[in-house]
Amino acid sequence: MSNKKVYIGQNREEYSTTAPMVKAWVKNPIISSAISVTSATGTTLIGEVPAGSYVYRVGLMATATVATATLDVGDASTKDRFLDGITDIAVNDIKMSGLGGAVGADPVTGHYYSAQTPIYLNVVATGALGTVKGLIWYTPDPTATN
Repeated sequence: MSNKKVYIGQNREEYSTTAPMVKAWVKNPIISSAISVTSATGTTLIGEVPAGSYVYRVGLMATATVATATLDVGDASTKDRFLDGITDIAVNDIKMSGLGGAVGADPVTGHYYSAQTPIYLNVVATGALGTVKGLIWYTPDPTATN
């Protein structure tokens, strides 16, 4: 069996493997600026994924303890596609799709976006405390030419 190339990380570092099914690389997460969840309800852009991407996990990292807020993460068509009803996050903890909270996306196959798509934090109800950073893990379409 011949070695296949795998690209990992922001600079697409190249590695070889004998794994027969390796066809894509994982991108480092998109990380938003700090977003306060105490001042107003509404949506805030976390980041945009490029056309032909599979988003397979999102997360919210508390840079200051989040208490009593209600937070969703999704896209324009489904505001809670990835996370739904997150209410409390301890400082420096991360709530991720596919783990502790309500889950909208399968972390193995993810959600495919054929066009460049913004991913949003939706503050449904403000909290007494809280600042978060949004995280988006994605991989480009393995059949696309790069």
